Amino acid sequence: MSQPYEEIVEGETLMRSPPGPRHERICARLHARMAIGLASNAVTRLLSPRSVVQMSPGTIIRPDLALVTVRHRQAVAGR
Repeated sequence: MSQPYEEIVEGETLMRSPPGPRHERICARLHARMAIGLASNAVTRLLSPRSVVQMSPGTIIRPDLALVTVRHRQAVAGR
């Protein structure tokens, strides 16, 4: 991401400067390693860097790394 981006914390808009090249390289390596570690994990998903994450009403952040749990639907006989 080479553009400034916006986060909202408790309703207040904050403009964030884009990360520098070194930060982005480190972030890319971290994501690659996390993806390998989570390859066989069916309940956790790795979001792309600075994906929009709503923490609560009025708080939207864009973290470098975020893991979310995946909701599973179990097949039930007769349905």
